Amino acid sequence: MGLEARRLTKSYAGAPVLQDVDLDVAAGSVAAVVGPSGCGKTTLLRCIAGFETPEAGQVRIDGRDVAGSAWVPAHRRRVGYVAQDGALFPHLTVGQNVGFGLPRRERSAARIGELLEGVALDADMARRRPDQLSGGQQQRVSLARALALRPRVMLLDEPFSALDTGLRARTREIVGDVLRGAGITTVLVTHDQEEALSFADQVAVMARGGFRQVGSPTDVYLHPADLETARFTGETVELRATAADGRVETPFGAAAVDTDLTGPVRMVLRPEQVEVRAADDAPDNADAAVVEQVDFRGDHVRVRVGLPGETEPLVLRAATVAGLRVGDRVRLRISGEANVFPDRD
Repeated sequence: MGLEARRLTKSYAGAPVLQDVDLDVAAGSVAAVVGPSGCGKTTLLRCIAGFETPEAGQVRIDGRDVAGSAWVPAHRRRVGYVAQDGALFPHLTVGQNVGFGLPRRERSAARIGELLEGVALDADMARRRPDQLSGGQQQRVSLARALALRPRVMLLDEPFSALDTGLRARTREIVGDVLRGAGITTVLVTHDQEEALSFADQVAVMARGGFRQVGSPTDVYLHPADLETARFTGETVELRATAADGRVETPFGAAAVDTDLTGPVRMVLRPEQVEVRAADDAPDNADAAVVEQVDFRGDHVRVRVGLPGETEPLVLRAATVAGLRVGDRVRLRISGEANVFPDRD
């Protein structure tokens, strides 16, 4: 049955933070709520956990009302919560942190060692203090502590944001494997689009206290509901164009679009949908784009190109091995379907 939230509403000092928010997370699946700071993500988690009381709406966990027609206090909801900083007790050892909240009879070295090994940490780390661990290890200890109470729902409040890039990806992978392996219904809140798309089975894009779009990571990324969602869920390549009969015309060719819009539109592509290739591949390069800037990014380069007859350049990606240089003439080719939205600018 999983987690259900219906029409959750919450305000602080008269200012609305959540406005009629609905969220369904299937049992054992992972949902990510992504949005800018201040949009209501953490307040949503706190209402689910029981740390905040919603002014209206309902929360159900595995079919049981915990907020709304009934009220169940936080410590009786069997909800785990991992915060951004881990919130470990600095004066306790790792083992004491993991065992905190367990009944005394369950607070054995074997049980704590089992929990640590379950999050890919050595059992002998139980004797260390939190300040003797890396950031990623501290977050896994926080997860082990939350798992100790056998939660039905796990809430993750930007738990990877303080970690460096490589450590963040590895920790995220470990945490995801642990939670899916245990079949725990999970909600992650984050402002990191890549994190949301790679970690979750379902992504909910939040803005100004409500959801703009909820769907699979692929659907949200490739078929955003509006321009704001498109810009927030990844890099965009945007062009003003004219739509008619399911197609748009661009300075470098036509593209198919799934829309009934006609007239002036803003066409939106993802950078990987635009192939950059040398203009020499074609016999006539009079209408080729010109490379204005190349920024090396390791596995790819960001290329700014000027288009014939256009005042605004495009910023695209190209393979590092392409060897593009400023002044090179290139051709652009669109792959896949474009998204178009009304051009209101």
